[in-house]
Amino acid sequence: MEFGPAGRDRVAPRAPQLCSLGYPYNHVMENSRLLVSFADLTVGQFLDRLSSAEPVPGGGAASAMAGALGASLVSMVSALSTGRPKYMAYEDTLLRCGEAGRDLAAEFVDLADKDAFAYAVTQQR
Repeated sequence: MEFGPAGRDRVAPRAPQLCSLGYPYNHVMENSRLLVSFADLTVGQFLDRLSSAEPVPGGGAASAMAGALGASLVSMVSALSTGRPKYMAYEDTLLRCGEAGRDLAAEFVDLADKDAFAYAVTQQR
């Protein structure tokens, strides 16, 4: 199953990249392509890989990416409310929540990468 615009091929193989732990990761055991951070993939590319037989991403990475989406929605609500007269009494809270949502989204993406790395390491033993 291919997600994204019609006729678009899967992402081309890329040179090995380092995850935040400093090691190449997500090497598909069938000598296929090496992934980079999930943050560097389009949503369609992530879904395409998630629906494939590749060992990563798996359930842990998918759950972490769902958490990143939720945290991003917190930031979106904050951005939509900040600066509006109706919510001026909550401005400081809104700004803190927006920043916290962005920080949590980044942390969840990092956790998705770490989950994939941990799984890939155990599979190569």
